[in-house]
Amino acid sequence: MYQTLLIFAAFAFVYSITAGRLERTPFSGALAFAVFGALCGSRGLGWLDLDVSAEGVRALAEMTLALVLFTDAANADLSVLSKDIGLPRRLLLVGLPLTILLSAIVGAIIGGAALAMKGKESQTPIPFGPFLAAAGWISMLWGTDIMDAYLTFSGLR
Repeated sequence: MYQTLLIFAAFAFVYSITAGRLERTPFSGALAFAVFGALCGSRGLGWLDLDVSAEGVRALAEMTLALVLFTDAANADLSVLSKDIGLPRRLLLVGLPLTILLSAIVGAIIGGAALAMKGKESQTPIPFGPFLAAAGWISMLWGTDIMDAYLTFSGLR
């Protein structure tokens, strides 16, 4: 446990020292954390042998995600966003809500089918990540068509 914390702390230290230089490259902080996890995880060098179901690891993953997302958002070039606001507006006002809605629908369909077919109880936890990824793909491929159909059906267009 202490070895794992030491490795995480060492990586956080190295990342904080090199984050300024990393900003000037095409690689983001999220990519640095993903590469670190892949290299040091059980399928890489094997330095990090984590129990994924442990509450501490979940809290650590949430804090790491918050740190990476905050760092990327704080370093966003607002002048670039203000010149072409169309894409960020579309991503935040259409893509994000559509992805969340679709992930709930896909999760309900697949999760309900899995519970019915395997005879599991409704208290069985089902990971949300795969459904979010599937909804992201659906949103990316057919998001415009889905939104057009919804706006036409609802009478908003």
